[in-house]
Amino acid sequence: ELLNPFGDAVPDEISYTLDDSAHCSRFNPSGFYAGSFLAVGRADGFVSVWDVETKGVAWVGQGHSKQVESVCWSRNSRFLLSSSKDSTCVIWDLETGDRKETLRFEAPVLEACFHPHNSQIVLATLSTNQAFLIDLRPSSTARHEIFDVFTPEEQQVVRKKSAFVTARFSPDGRKMFLGTKGGELLVFDSGTREVVDRIKISNSAVRTMEFDRFGRNIVINSSDRAVRVLAIAPHPDDPEGDIEVTPLHRFQDLINRTPWNGVGFSGDGEYVIGGAGHKASHDVYIWDRGEGTLQKILEGPKEPLEDVTWHPTRPMIASVSSLGSVHIWSTATADTWSAFAPGFEELEENHIYEEKEDEFDIEDASSLLRRKRLEEDYPVDILS
Repeated sequence: ELLNPFGDAVPDEISYTLDDSAHCSRFNPSGFYAGSFLAVGRADGFVSVWDVETKGVAWVGQGHSKQVESVCWSRNSRFLLSSSKDSTCVIWDLETGDRKETLRFEAPVLEACFHPHNSQIVLATLSTNQAFLIDLRPSSTARHEIFDVFTPEEQQVVRKKSAFVTARFSPDGRKMFLGTKGGELLVFDSGTREVVDRIKISNSAVRTMEFDRFGRNIVINSSDRAVRVLAIAPHPDDPEGDIEVTPLHRFQDLINRTPWNGVGFSGDGEYVIGGAGHKASHDVYIWDRGEGTLQKILEGPKEPLEDVTWHPTRPMIASVSSLGSVHIWSTATADTWSAFAPGFEELEENHIYEEKEDEFDIEDASSLLRRKRLEEDYPVDILS
C-alpha cells in the first residue's frame, strides 16, 4: 500500500542478487501471493523456491540428475513443474514439499508447462522435436503425441511429423501454440489436438514464445535474432475456431546482431523484454509494446545472460546469469516516512538549529529537589 502508484513502471537497477546455481527462473504468476516467490531451476538438477520479500530460500527439491531446463507454476501456485535434460518432468506439491508425479520420456525435455486451468494436464517439448500432451486425470489418463495434420489437394488426410521446438497453452487453455524449426506457428485445438490455424513467422526456427496475461499478444524469439510481437484475436467469422493474427512489431539489434536468450511481457502487457545473448555483458532490453520503441537498456555485470522474466504485478525483473546468480532489477524508491507517522515532518534539506542559552544546562541536584517539593504544594486540577 505504501508504493507510489505514479512511480516509474520500468526497473532501472539491480536491487539485490540471489546466490544460486540457476539456469532458469519464473515468478509465480497468479494467486493471492502472486509474485511473492521465484522458482529457480538449477544446473545441478535441484529446484529451489526463493521468497522475494525476505530474500531467503523457502523450499528446495531434488528430483533430477541433470540440468533443469524450465520451471512452470500452476494457477494456484501450489504445484511446480520442472523439466530436465535427464528426460523427465517432475510435478512438485509445494504444500507438502514432496514429489507428486514423475513423467519419463525417451529424450531430454526442453520445456514443459501446465494447462492454465488444470495442473493435471502438461504440454512438453523434447529435444527430438516432438511434442506431447499428457493428461493425468484418473478419468482420461493418456499421453498423446502431437502431429501436424494437413489435407492436400486430393483430400487425403496425412499425419505428418513437424519439428516442434517450443509449445505453449493459450491463457484460456483452449488452444496450443507450437513453434517449428521451419519458422511456422501452428495452432491446435486443446481438446481435439487438430490444427486450426497455421501462421508463417519467418524462415528461421521459432526458439521461444510467451503470452501476455490477457492472451491478446504473443512475443516470439526466432533464430534470425529478431523478436516479433503479434496481436491475437478470434476470427470474426469463426470465433470458436480460427484466430486472426496481426503482426505488430519486430525488434532487432541491427548493429550488433544480438541473439536473445529470453523474451516476455511485463505484468500489464505494456512492455516487452528481451535478454541479450552477449558473451561478456548482461543486458536486458525493454520495448514499449504500443509504440514499438526502445524504452530502456538495463546494463548489468560482465557475465552472459541465460534467462529473464518479469514480475506479474510490480516493475521487477529477474535475470539469470551463466554463473548461476539471479539478479533482481527494480526501481529505486525513496523512503516516505510520513506514511508511517502522519505527524512526521520531512525536510528537503538540513536546517540550522539555534540552541537556547539554558537548553542543555545541567540543573543542580539540590535545586531540582527543591523545585519538585514546591510543585507538590500546588493543587492538582483534575476536572479540566
